[in-house]
Amino acid sequence: MKYLVISKPRGNLPPAMAANILTATKAWINARIKDRSVEYFYAFTIGGGVGVANADSHEALMKNIRENPAFPFVETEVQPLVDFN
Repeated sequence: MKYLVISKPRGNLPPAMAANILTATKAWINARIKDRSVEYFYAFTIGGGVGVANADSHEALMKNIRENPAFPFVETEVQPLVDFN
């Protein structure tokens, strides 16, 4: 199943941790793109971003999302997607 995932910064990322969290998050996203659990991801200029994820269940998707190094610092919205036709 496909899901639209939108993440927005909460404003609680400590400045001293920002560079390391962003580097780890970039690696995490690129690994998910490589294993195809994420089809694509685009970043917002203000932080956060939007992507389409693939998962066999809601539970599997949430497990994957919680592994994102930035998860504690972003508000995440998830919408299941269906083929329009």
